[in-house]
Amino acid sequence: MIGYPHKDELDKNRDDIKGCTIGANSTIRPGAIYSTAKVGKNTRTGHNFLVRENTVIGDGCLIGTNVVIDNDCVVGDNCSFQTGAYIPT
Repeated sequence: MIGYPHKDELDKNRDDIKGCTIGANSTIRPGAIYSTAKVGKNTRTGHNFLVRENTVIGDGCLIGTNVVIDNDCVVGDNCSFQTGAYIPT
């Protein structure tokens, strides 16, 4: 699921929901990226990951299987999160 809105956004007109941004050459496997999140170019994910709203992921990152990155986080370039990591706000 890509660009799913936060529950507060569901009450808005669907035309006002912002969606998310995914950079070029990124590989996104099944998981979820909430609306307003930004994923840089050349980033790869494992399966069943979650990137919450208003999070920014830099370029060239690896987000492993079952990783959760909470809302409002900023991740720099070339970061790697291994299987099962939890990154709190």
